[in-house]
Amino acid sequence: MDYVLAFIFFLIAAFIFIFVTEVAFEKTGFSRLQFLLILGATLVGSYVDIPVWQMKNVRPTVVVREVRAFWITYRIPQYALARVTTTIAINVGGALVPLVVTAILLDSHPSIWLGALVATALTSLAVHAVAKYVAGVGIVAPTILPPVAAVLFSLPFGMSYLPITAYIAGTLGTLIGADLSNLGKISAGGTHVASIGGAGKFDGIFLTGVVAVLIASLI
Repeated sequence: MDYVLAFIFFLIAAFIFIFVTEVAFEKTGFSRLQFLLILGATLVGSYVDIPVWQMKNVRPTVVVREVRAFWITYRIPQYALARVTTTIAINVGGALVPLVVTAILLDSHPSIWLGALVATALTSLAVHAVAKYVAGVGIVAPTILPPVAAVLFSLPFGMSYLPITAYIAGTLGTLIGADLSNLGKISAGGTHVASIGGAGKFDGIFLTGVVAVLIASLI
């Protein structure tokens, strides 16, 4: 019975998510078919990482040396420097798809270029100020701050295109302020693979754009 209830809850949550996300993309001018293609590409692409380059970093590590004396083994910890290579990859669903959507919107609305650029820069600074690296997790930031910042910084420029400007500022602002500007911290943490845009999950970049559009639509 518990499994049935969990499955029903999952279906309801999935329906609500798809409905809300579709509304957000329709606000930016995409049709239902285009939305379904974007959502499908995001779902499938979230499991695909494309290696871009490698970063090398030297960090201290603990090496245990064993010494035997009078049939007793002593374990002596020693610090050593280890060279770690971090592969930087870009996630298809979490980064490339939002970038393609952003490029389409900018191409369709050339008059918003300047406003979107300024709003993106300000959002990037705000996100970078609060983002931090968590070992084993990656770069994290307060969930609601990026979309709210994107909407606020888009207000002076968005006018009738506020949802579109907010989407662009939220998407690019999170990508730059959280992921790209913190690649050095990821490398220093000793992570073997750092995925820009997340891996195997909906990343904040995708969700930030959706939430930013919904907030902007209420103004």
